[in-house]
Amino acid sequence: MVKESVLLLDMDDVMVNFTATALKIHGRPDLLNLWPPLQWEISGLLGITTKEFWAPIDAAGADWWADLPACSWINQLLTIACGDNFDQWYVVSVPSETQGCVEGKIRWLKKWMGNCFSRYIFTPHKYLLATPERLLFDDSPANVRWFRAYGGSAILFPQPWNNTPETVVKDRDQVFQRLARMPRYGGSKNGQTST
Repeated sequence: MVKESVLLLDMDDVMVNFTATALKIHGRPDLLNLWPPLQWEISGLLGITTKEFWAPIDAAGADWWADLPACSWINQLLTIACGDNFDQWYVVSVPSETQGCVEGKIRWLKKWMGNCFSRYIFTPHKYLLATPERLLFDDSPANVRWFRAYGGSAILFPQPWNNTPETVVKDRDQVFQRLARMPRYGGSKNGQTST
């Protein structure tokens, strides 16, 4: 059996501007530039409950998710994903419990990738996809930690909530360079085993 290398791309804040758009719907887009280092929960930053955080997003429904703006680096990321270092790539995203989340995310993906695009997996348990041939690219330290613990490889995508803000842009550029320069990642291509 031939093992194939697979790149698994997180969606929120790796492909789409979830956090900036969520702050905007709460009337606080300024907080993105004032993000305290290693503050993960947006609701805590806003000083509201989790329920209060999700309420306007839930009210906006699938359209909110479908209309999320792409991250400025989306083309660079997709060029790497579609390059020769991986046999396959998939979008792996944790769905929120808000109405329309999965529907809206699928609509977003089809807008960007075309109506036939079906390489997506929605699960809060990304670590269950971990194998030595799979590389997760994610902004969540917990997802990265669990994926590695279950035998996969992972790269933490720098964002203010998992890094120090002064180094995010520099670190992000370094991560893209590292991903683009990676030698053939595991698995095979066209039936040939990689070395």
